Amino acid sequence: MKYFLFTELIDLRSNNSASNDDDYYNLPDFPYETSCGVGFATSKGIQICGGHNHQTNARTMDCVLLDSKLLAFDKVDSMTEARSDMTYVIQENETVWIMGGWDGNRFINSTEIVSLTGAEPSVDLPIRLGRQCLIQINQTYVLITGGITQNSYTHIDKTYFINLVTRNISDGPTLLQCPH
Repeated sequence: MKYFLFTELIDLRSNNSASNDDDYYNLPDFPYETSCGVGFATSKGIQICGGHNHQTNARTMDCVLLDSKLLAFDKVDSMTEARSDMTYVIQENETVWIMGGWDGNRFINSTEIVSLTGAEPSVDLPIRLGRQCLIQINQTYVLITGGITQNSYTHIDKTYFINLVTRNISDGPTLLQCPH
């Protein structure tokens, strides 16, 4: 399965000294079939975490790195929890704050801070939530909107503000209509 984040691949291509454009498209296959994970650019390449491993039919806590110099995938430290259908916000020092998701049995409210060197648990969301949207308002605040909660796949009309500095989470305005 070829890697799919086009914008990060453009950055990777510009940093690669490939001699012709055909080399750009010869990226290695991902180590296993997967979906619903997250990917983000780092100084060493593109890191992909979590998701649904289709070979094991389970959620994974694995993080792999597509090394920008070697153009090869390497396993890096794992997340603290297996999850898919989560969202994240990029923070300083090549870390991301991953929030919520599906653990294979239910939506979860846990969050964690992930980097190239590992992961650590962070504050819990007020509710179990997956497939939510994050909107970065400024350097301090992120707005969580919509998403799905509980096992009934109920779309929610709630929003939350997250202070990235203090990690406080507070209620935001109610959506007029649940997004589908």
